[in-house]
Amino acid sequence: MLNLEKHPCFNQKACRSYARIHLPVAPHCNVQCRFCNRKYSCVNESRPGVTAKVMTPHEALEHLKRNMEKSPNISVVGIAGPGDPFANADETLDTFRLVQNEFPELMLCVSSNGLNVLPYVDDLKSLNVTHVTITVNAIDFRVGAEIYDWVRWGGHDLTGMDAAFALWENQQAAIEAIHFRNILVKVNTVCIPSVNEFHVEEISKAVAALGASLHNVIPLIPTANTAFAHLTEPTPAEMQAIRLSAQRHLPQMAHCSRCRADAVGLLGQKHEGSEDHTIEFAAHVDAQAPVEVRPNTIELTTSERPYIAVASREGACVNLHLGEAPELHIYNLVESELTLKEIRRMPPVDCGQSRWKLLAESLQDCAMLLASGVGPFPRSILNGEGIKVLIAEGNLQDVIFHAKINRLHDNEKSFQCGESCGGDARGCEP
Repeated sequence: MLNLEKHPCFNQKACRSYARIHLPVAPHCNVQCRFCNRKYSCVNESRPGVTAKVMTPHEALEHLKRNMEKSPNISVVGIAGPGDPFANADETLDTFRLVQNEFPELMLCVSSNGLNVLPYVDDLKSLNVTHVTITVNAIDFRVGAEIYDWVRWGGHDLTGMDAAFALWENQQAAIEAIHFRNILVKVNTVCIPSVNEFHVEEISKAVAALGASLHNVIPLIPTANTAFAHLTEPTPAEMQAIRLSAQRHLPQMAHCSRCRADAVGLLGQKHEGSEDHTIEFAAHVDAQAPVEVRPNTIELTTSERPYIAVASREGACVNLHLGEAPELHIYNLVESELTLKEIRRMPPVDCGQSRWKLLAESLQDCAMLLASGVGPFPRSILNGEGIKVLIAEGNLQDVIFHAKINRLHDNEKSFQCGESCGGDARGCEP
């Protein structure tokens, strides 16, 4: 029987003796928070949403085996990103199955935004996952509308209060279902000054009623290239006051290290002479598996064409067919940092097929165009003008990262909407 006292996040005493490891197998996310900037080849930043490498389930198992040799006090295997585990449910569950078969004595733990957890609670129970963390930053839809850029649910990218409503509805159902199956639930809340700091106690009261056992209020880490980069991190005194108010409803965790998605070792920096090995192991992984420059790997930009055009509803995702995009978001890519340069209008739809030539002329400073679908005719016109067309869908940073490291070819198959479209420049049917 597993000893639940050995989980360093759920038990502060355990963090001095028992280590954790996070396996970064979940790159994609179904929620875009305004404080989050995910990075997939980073060894310098110590915060959630970053990893030295995204691993396959089998790579993650080998990574665990190596680290068990170096840190035999590992008691918990967790999946916490760098995206959301249940936006990558197959990879998450496959990883847990592999770990359970190889190391049945280890506890399994997962951290999610809760949007897509409910369909998988029985899988979690059957895999003996003992701890689940759900991040709840708002239960008031007006507050949530300030925190989330979009929530991808039911095949749509929701924004504003619709996004906040869909997320909280699914979070409630997930917490109740997890608790019903006797899995321990911890709720994380990112404390964002001037946005939700006065809302935290209300969150604690609500999730306690749903069955949460522990509340972890985390101070915001202001992160570059996010909407909340200008905010300041709450002070320790401010955090103490917030936790004291929330403690009326749930026990509070105050020793969180705000771990990376590839964290390894003891929680925190130093405990009785031992260290958190996250950065050390991240650098080791990065050195073992650098991003290769392959002969057929796409070079995303050049000095002559420094920009990338994106067909997107809101700018954070690649989620529009080229024919239905009224405008394109133009990004500058410098190393791993994306910066929005401008938004350019598409040529009008009544131009006929000359629309695509006009578009190609307007994108002479762009090396690549990203869209969820493109017809063969516009694609040939753009390619002929030196603009690489990449058919993709999902979070923009996810797409950019995979385009940089994956072998993508000019004849790569597009999504069905691109293959079936005649590219007659009349726009997509609604």
